[in-house]
Amino acid sequence: MSNFASYALWLLLPPLQGAIAYRMWRRKNYHDYPIFFAYTLEQLARFAVLFYWYRLHASTAYMHAYAAFQAIEAVLQIGIVCELYSDVFRPYEGIRHFGPSFLRWASIFFLFLAIVVAAYSTGADSYKFLGDLFALERSLEIVQAGLLVVLLIASSILALQWKPRTLGIALGFGLFTAVNLIAYAVRFELGMSTQHPLSLVSNAAYDFAVLIWVRAFYAAPKTVPKLEPRSTDWDPHSWNEALSDYLHR
Repeated sequence: MSNFASYALWLLLPPLQGAIAYRMWRRKNYHDYPIFFAYTLEQLARFAVLFYWYRLHASTAYMHAYAAFQAIEAVLQIGIVCELYSDVFRPYEGIRHFGPSFLRWASIFFLFLAIVVAAYSTGADSYKFLGDLFALERSLEIVQAGLLVVLLIASSILALQWKPRTLGIALGFGLFTAVNLIAYAVRFELGMSTQHPLSLVSNAAYDFAVLIWVRAFYAAPKTVPKLEPRSTDWDPHSWNEALSDYLHR
C-alpha cells in the first residue's frame, strides 16, 4: 500500500508541473519569474530521467542522475529565493538598494549554520553516498528556510505588500522545506530504517506545495483595495522616499 502511495505521489507531479509551465508560458509569467519557470522545467526533465532509470532498475545510474539533478536543483532553489526577495522589494526603490546586502549577509549566516550542522551531524546511515547526499540536502534546506523566514519577518516589519503569485511560491517552498527539515532530522537520528515513511511524507508535502503553485498561477487575480495608513501605522512608502532621497544625495 505504501509503495502504491509513493508511486501515485510521484506520478501526480508531471501533469501538475506541466500545467504550471503551460500557464506561465501562455501568460508570459516567465518574464516575472524566470528562475521559477526554469525550476519547473527542470522538475519535468528530472522526472523523465529518473523514471526512466527507475523502470530499468538501474540503481547506480539512478543515484548518479539523482545527485546531478539535486545539484542543479540546489542552485535553482536558492535562485528562486533571490527572485522572491527581488519581487517583494522591487516597488520600493529606496528599500530595494539595501536588499542585496541584506540578502548577502543573511545567506552567509545561514550557509555557515548549515555547514556547522552538517559537520556535527552523526547519522546512522549505512550507505556513505546517501548519508552525504542527505547532509547536502539538509544544508540546502537550512539556508533556504532561513532566507524565507528572514524575508517573511522583514516584509512583515516593513509592511511590504506581496503579489499573490509571489506569496504562493513562497508558501509552497516554505511548506516542503519545513517538512523536509523535520524528515532529515529524524533520518539522521534513526538512520535509513526510516527512509521509506519519511520519503512518503516528504513527497506528499511537495505534492501539496505544487498544488499551491497551481492555484497561485490559475486563480483569478484579486483586486485588493489600498487602504490609507493611519498616522500611527508604519508607512513603508515614507521610509522608501526618505531612503531614496538619502541615496540620491
